[in-house]
Amino acid sequence: YQSFLQAKHNIKQRKYKQAEIILQSLMKKIPDDSMVIFEYARLLVKMKKYNQARLYFKSLLNTSSYNYAVLELGRLEVTLGNYDKAKQYFKSLLNTSSHKYAVLELGRLEVIIGNYDKAKQYFKSLFNTSNYNYAVLELGRLEVILGNYNQAKQYFKSLLNKSDYNYAALELGRLEVTLGNYNQAKQY
Repeated sequence: YQSFLQAKHNIKQRKYKQAEIILQSLMKKIPDDSMVIFEYARLLVKMKKYNQARLYFKSLLNTSSYNYAVLELGRLEVTLGNYDKAKQYFKSLLNTSSHKYAVLELGRLEVIIGNYDKAKQYFKSLFNTSNYNYAVLELGRLEVILGNYNQAKQYFKSLLNKSDYNYAALELGRLEVTLGNYNQAKQY
């Protein structure tokens, strides 16, 4: 377990090669540990070894890590520009305990595709869930894309006293820079 934590620490420090060595060693010792396989697949994505990552995520589809693997496969397909495939993965989770994460990812995907109204629907459907803060943050980002800066500010400011304060403050700062309000940006 200590080795696993060391690998995760190395990943946070962007010491990917060191993390890879540790995780490969752990997979040799305990080849059926879905947590280790999952973390290794996520590391492979960071290392841009997408095909290998896909294989490891797919190897988890018959395990208790199914929902997490499907979410990561969807995210991987978004990274690779395979939007239809990503959408299939996310939609396959709509009737599971990972529903709220799938909806958030579907909203993000709709933003990438340019279906802004559909993205708003997905984000707003999360208002009564534990993903509320993420949905509001994504709505604010979408309003920036649409040029609705005042609406974006309202969304971001509504999060300033919540757990995602850092992200909201960062987005407010970026928005103020975009608007040329450099002194106001400094306060965030």
